[in-house]
Amino acid sequence: ITAGAGSVINLSDEGDTNQKTIGKILERLFGIRTGYYGSIMSNLGKLNLESLTEEANDEHMTPGSALIKEYNLNTPLSPYLDIELLYNNPLSIDGSAIKSTGFNYEFP
Repeated sequence: ITAGAGSVINLSDEGDTNQKTIGKILERLFGIRTGYYGSIMSNLGKLNLESLTEEANDEHMTPGSALIKEYNLNTPLSPYLDIELLYNNPLSIDGSAIKSTGFNYEFP
């Protein structure tokens, strides 16, 4: 894949990063626990995503916001869960075109 004049070039890492990888990084950085439910629980949750999201936000917003306030954290992380994050819409970005410009990743 090469980039021509007027091309839109995606920049992404070279590590095949996925949601689990990001979760593990967040666990190490912030000392939090991340996890995933199995397929049975996930399929049951799909039946009423709005209620599931509301319940998760009710459980996490108050203590999460309190921690951010208590420790005066300046963080892009939020305990709020958008319902869109529960939809089955995987995202993948092919960042190979940028290499045709001579760009090299310093940290893959």
